[in-house]
Amino acid sequence: MAQRSILWAVAALATAALVQPAAAERRAVLVAIADYAGSRRPLPGPLEMLGELKRTLVEREGFPAANVVTLTDAQATHDAIVQAVERNLIARCRPDDVAVFWFAGHGGQIQDLDGDEEDGLDECLCPYDVDQKPLIDDELAELFGRVPTTNLTVLLDCCHSGTATRSLGFTDPEIVALYLPLPGAGDSRTEAASPSGMGRERLRYVLLTASRADQSAVAVRSSEKGCFLVFTKALLDALAAADQPPSYRRLMDDVRQRIRKWRYIYPGEADVQEPQLEGLDPERPIFAAAPAVTGPRDRVVEVTGDQATVLAAELGDLAPGALVDLRDRPAGPVVARARVESASAPYLKVKAVEGTLKVGQVPQVAASPLPRDRLRVKLMRLASGAPKAGAPTPEQLAPQLDALDYVELVTGRGACDCVVTPAGDGDEANLYLFSPSGGELGSAEALEPLTVLLAREWMIRYGTLLTNPSPTFKVSLRDPNAPNPTYRPGQAMSLECRGERDAQVVLLNVSPAGDLSLLVPSPFRPSTALAAGEVLLIPDPALGVTLVAGTALGPQYVKAVVTLKPLELPELRPEAKPVHRLRGSAAVAFWRRLAVALTGGTGLLPADGWATADLLGMVE
Repeated sequence: MAQRSILWAVAALATAALVQPAAAERRAVLVAIADYAGSRRPLPGPLEMLGELKRTLVEREGFPAANVVTLTDAQATHDAIVQAVERNLIARCRPDDVAVFWFAGHGGQIQDLDGDEEDGLDECLCPYDVDQKPLIDDELAELFGRVPTTNLTVLLDCCHSGTATRSLGFTDPEIVALYLPLPGAGDSRTEAASPSGMGRERLRYVLLTASRADQSAVAVRSSEKGCFLVFTKALLDALAAADQPPSYRRLMDDVRQRIRKWRYIYPGEADVQEPQLEGLDPERPIFAAAPAVTGPRDRVVEVTGDQATVLAAELGDLAPGALVDLRDRPAGPVVARARVESASAPYLKVKAVEGTLKVGQVPQVAASPLPRDRLRVKLMRLASGAPKAGAPTPEQLAPQLDALDYVELVTGRGACDCVVTPAGDGDEANLYLFSPSGGELGSAEALEPLTVLLAREWMIRYGTLLTNPSPTFKVSLRDPNAPNPTYRPGQAMSLECRGERDAQVVLLNVSPAGDLSLLVPSPFRPSTALAAGEVLLIPDPALGVTLVAGTALGPQYVKAVVTLKPLELPELRPEAKPVHRLRGSAAVAFWRRLAVALTGGTGLLPADGWATADLLGMVE
């Protein structure tokens, strides 16, 4: 029996050994073209960098020399490059293998033939036989998409726009653009959708490119330092200086710092080239046989105080000023909110608006750019006495208020914005709305008018929060006849709005009854134009109309929104039906759409393109 157990154990060990996965292979295809057919002078750097990169991959990164395929100059035709990728990466790589593709030479643009480019041009790599067969971005995307591992790194040291036909003469150091004007592309700089033109869909690999799409990637010929490509040299120097394998993001941060320090600027450009990073999970170590990404791909990756770096590959383009909600898990509650300070795909730099930022939190575009976006309401019973007969109870109100998308019910000792209580025996109304300090905010007979009052409180609370933190011009709004605006029911009002810039103005009015109306644009003032220094009078004395405070008691709120560009909202178009007496959810929805347009959530306005002013009065 013991002998049989031993034999079973030996067999099990042998079987286990047979099914152990083989160690991950490491393969690379490196392409360097310095001497193009017909060129007057070879490019400085591609061949020199090829040798250094191959040594780094073999001696430092563990790539077997036999697995590193190189193509240079006349070897690097279109078909030869495609075949090298197909034979050495597509045919031989397994899912866990590590693969690298590097191209150094000219990039260019040619006329788009399939209509998928907004600018009418396809970006391309320039193989040796580029005059016969350029390697366009669509073909590259299909080619790299067939490599069966997600551990693929693509490095492109070239650029796809520029004015390389300019005569630079011979200087020391000589700075050369890695751009080749091709027939049909003209000689102007155009901006691609992504650094390589391959970023329109989610990449299954990590892509490192030498510059932004509207910049030149440069090579240097120097009597002191020899010939080199600025991007590849910075990359190799950063790898050599790292004590342990850096993540792609940290590596590219180091690369950018080195390039800024060196200050090799192509003549006529404003600054140094800025290498770009995009693709699959750039937080993993470079050239690592990492498992496929599990869990949230987008996440907070670094936190310093109230600021954080967010990997946001899935969120899309967000302009500075847009707001992002953070959750501990994808379907969890919002635990923090942050404002976008800057964006460099696929990363965002954000600053906390509410809550605490933590590494690992999952970002989502805020449903509305207004902080906390819901009115916190607490339902309370009468402290003493009998409730009024027929008045709704807290238990009856709770599910109906909880269904409102602008209300958040809070319980216990949680902070709130207002309190709802049923009426007591002998009270006139059935429901009362109070501030947390006990001040009465209004009363209602039933649920529907109560929801209108709650929407009013939402508009006032979050309307005053809807401000530009760093406006570049000032806006003023006042009632010249009531410096501290307190009105009697139905009393005449007068408004003056003034701005410093030629702009567009939208004037919103929220009455004590909870009605939202647009004073501008309106039938009495259809134009939203406001000249610099002009005083906009509401009502216009020439029209013979009056503006009066509400007939109900409560807050009277007016907000001026002034923008340097027209807001793209359907309600603001000349042919639109006037916005008059919107209530409840409809009023909140309009305010949210306005907020999204203002804060860059849809990228319609820059962060410095708007300013606001508020007037909050009381009808007593």
